[in-house]
Amino acid sequence: MPAAMLDTLRCAQNLKEAGFTQQQADGTARVLGDALAGFATKEDLDTKFEALDRQIKFMLVLLGLLFAMSAYNFLQPGPVAAPAHAEAPPTPSEDQASQAAPAEPNRTLPIKPPKDTAPD
Repeated sequence: MPAAMLDTLRCAQNLKEAGFTQQQADGTARVLGDALAGFATKEDLDTKFEALDRQIKFMLVLLGLLFAMSAYNFLQPGPVAAPAHAEAPPTPSEDQASQAAPAEPNRTLPIKPPKDTAPD
């Protein structure tokens, strides 16, 4: 980023005309030039603001797309719920239950309590 420019020669000449010695005018102009070297110019700020403006507009477009996609998904018809007055599904009859495969036996091992190893 270019720094703010100061015409140090012209500054030194103006200081000399105002009553400074040549050495004082040159030193003061040099110090002012160094101090202003870190400042941004109006053009620098305009460039940064334009870049920031582009980024904000891009983010707003993405946010709009996200909103549109969310609204589209929200408005899609989903599975239809059964009405509250609908009958419960039929339960299997005794004949169907007897034809069903037998349940698996319980394959868990019994847990034995630990032996007391403490001396009596």
